[in-house]
Amino acid sequence: MRARLAAEPGRREHDHQTTRFLRDLNTPKWGYAIYRTVYTSESDVLFPLALAKLDAYVHHEIDWDLYDDSLVAHTPEKPPYDPAPNREIRDRYESVVLEDMERYDGASMDSIREYFRQWVEGQGKWVGDDPRFQVCLVFDDAAVRALSDAPDALPSNCTPPGVFIRVVDGKFVARQCEDPSYAGWIKVSPNALMGLYGYVDQSELLLTVYILKERDNESFLFTG
Repeated sequence: MRARLAAEPGRREHDHQTTRFLRDLNTPKWGYAIYRTVYTSESDVLFPLALAKLDAYVHHEIDWDLYDDSLVAHTPEKPPYDPAPNREIRDRYESVVLEDMERYDGASMDSIREYFRQWVEGQGKWVGDDPRFQVCLVFDDAAVRALSDAPDALPSNCTPPGVFIRVVDGKFVARQCEDPSYAGWIKVSPNALMGLYGYVDQSELLLTVYILKERDNESFLFTG
């Protein structure tokens, strides 16, 4: 699918993340495979709320540059940004939710990686063909609770404190990894999923990890 990048009359063309993201998008849809690994009666209620909150954060991240641009004075030489690329990115955002209590309930990150690889192959793709087929998200109990309780997304794209989702690297092979502190998965803030997708598209996730400075007692953190 060919992206529309030329600015509308009276609007200036994007010169940063939005245009780069759209230019590099090689599939009709972008987004993540999301694995649900908690199946309690409480999670039955919270899981759809968490998914909706995730989508809201992604939509706000897509439009953050338009919000930022709305705060500055515009002139004929510097008109407002063209919103068309943002609309196209929103229209093409579509994650895939995978639920299977028998297989995924309480599954480890290594198990999810194997399930993800099988799913990718079932789509007729190779692991790593595209960010959509290289990394996946895990909605475990902690993520479902944190997301469902997270504050509403703000147009300024502020990071919600303490809200993270596990991201599993489908290409990870432990014996080939030179960094013992990397276990093949990281955690991402819900307002940084578009940014992470772009980073993975430009490199291996492991290379992305090399530039991450922040981590908690479990893994590296990606906050944008």
